[in-house]
Amino acid sequence: MPTLVHDFQHNPVGSLVTIHCSPWRYHDKALIIGDAAHAIVPFYGQGANCAFEDCSVLAECIRKHAPDWQMVFEECTRLRKPNSDAIAEMALHNFIEMRDHTASRLFRARKKLEHLLHRLFPKSFMPLYNMISFSTIPYAEALYRSKRQKRWMAIGVLGLVVAMLVIKAVILRI
Repeated sequence: MPTLVHDFQHNPVGSLVTIHCSPWRYHDKALIIGDAAHAIVPFYGQGANCAFEDCSVLAECIRKHAPDWQMVFEECTRLRKPNSDAIAEMALHNFIEMRDHTASRLFRARKKLEHLLHRLFPKSFMPLYNMISFSTIPYAEALYRSKRQKRWMAIGVLGLVVAMLVIKAVILRI
């Protein structure tokens, strides 16, 4: 790469953006999907997958409602918008997590606990990354489940700490 320094110094730097727009349709005439409707930062690696899901849902809506294009476009938007908003939120959060938290011992301990819980309860506990990268769980549902699991983990850890303090107090009194 003999011109690397020159290329780096003289080529424009692109921006990473998240696009939230609505509506995705113009009456029964046009529908935008993929990055046109919901560009996301690349920190979850799901931009293309999200666009493919748009295509799949659009095809299903066409199968169900064509030639009523207004209904096709309305239902496609209704089904996909919550999921595209969810993956956009998760991609931004994942960037912050990678940037700010991965060096933290507490973060790494939480991740180990998540993996342990997944091994112990594979049907009822799944780390967010697994839900996004290795399942067909819709993005909005994965985000909801992840938030609920984090609350239960926090309650469980708090309960464990309280139990340990009670046990310690009982032992010290003996």
